[in-house]
Amino acid sequence: MPVDSSPARPSPTDPLPLARALIAAASVSRDSNAAAAAVCETALAAAGFEVERTVYRDGRGVEKVNLLARLGPDPAAGGSTERPGFVWLGHTDVVPANEWTGPGPDAGSGGVPGSPFEPVVTEDRLYGRGACDMKGPVACAIAAGARLAAQARRPGAAPLTAPLWIGLTADEEIGFEGAKELVARSAAYPALRAADPPGLIGEPTSLTAVHAHKGSHLLTAVARGVAAHSSTAEGVNADLKLIPFLADLLPLIRRTETDPALQNDAFDPPGLSWNLTLSDHETVLNITPEEARATLYSRPVPGVDDGPLVAEFHALARKHGLESIDDRHAGPFYSDPHAPFPTAVRELLGQAEPRTVCYGTDGGVFAGPAGGLTNLLVLGPGSIAQAHTAAEFIPLDQLHRGCDLYETLFRTHCLN
Repeated sequence: MPVDSSPARPSPTDPLPLARALIAAASVSRDSNAAAAAVCETALAAAGFEVERTVYRDGRGVEKVNLLARLGPDPAAGGSTERPGFVWLGHTDVVPANEWTGPGPDAGSGGVPGSPFEPVVTEDRLYGRGACDMKGPVACAIAAGARLAAQARRPGAAPLTAPLWIGLTADEEIGFEGAKELVARSAAYPALRAADPPGLIGEPTSLTAVHAHKGSHLLTAVARGVAAHSSTAEGVNADLKLIPFLADLLPLIRRTETDPALQNDAFDPPGLSWNLTLSDHETVLNITPEEARATLYSRPVPGVDDGPLVAEFHALARKHGLESIDDRHAGPFYSDPHAPFPTAVRELLGQAEPRTVCYGTDGGVFAGPAGGLTNLLVLGPGSIAQAHTAAEFIPLDQLHRGCDLYETLFRTHCLN
């Protein structure tokens, strides 16, 4: 199978060259996403978008970049528009690729893995870290926006009658921190929130419309001990302090799996998926561990109040003399599947039934109380089954169909 791994110049209206350029701009979440954001910023500006670039530093001091771009009338500046327009939201960071295998011998690579940040195009796929999640979808949105701008610039064409926003965040893969920063610090975001347009979170859904997903919530209990050589009686083993706490915690975890009040049958699995992990930082066998942690990763479900469970977790930690930490990344996402916009999108797609997923997106932030966007769906090209994999790819058919779909929605809400 022929393989093309040569460099490609981004084209304003073709998603494939732009997707390849984005993959080549490595942006693993632990590092800066500035290079990937610069590729997007250049493409958006070339298409005629006004682009706001905001910078923040994460907890390790690494520079992160958010973009919020607008094409068409500016409601905040008194731009004439009777419609709210449309918004497309995505992220430019990717997960690590330490186990990258590449497309493999079937793609003609001779079995050589290559770099996850060297995009490879076969007859029907684009390979590379982020091809699916979600640099491919980002390229689709920017290219579709460029097509809309080109159409509006044609001689005799009507100008855009409503704004198109494209928002791109950092750190979606590690707690949705970029979305939180954009909502809190962007000077352009209040106009978007006030307009509250219909829009999409462009995560990969195989081009089906998703109206709800679970949230993300970390609960941690910390036991403190004293490090010492295990042959002496001078140490205090922090792991042992966790044992009675864990014994009391187990019934609480089992309740999340069986209590009907904690289930939402629109999801599979229907519950909060409380996943317990333990760590004492891999203390060596002849030293008593001085700290041990029990962490629950919870996925809050729309329509389920997990507040009493969280309160019980903290109460158990106090009972056993442990410190407890509460880190709610984002709440669940829900949009009424029978409202006009979701219904219209499903009709456009020929999708008979509403769909939910159990993974999370920036939608939990943008549709939350601070984000204030009330009319969103999750919809993008590529399958979530390919996200984060050792040979991540997006089918070229999905890439081009995604761009065409976005162009149709942008035109419907901003031009016609």
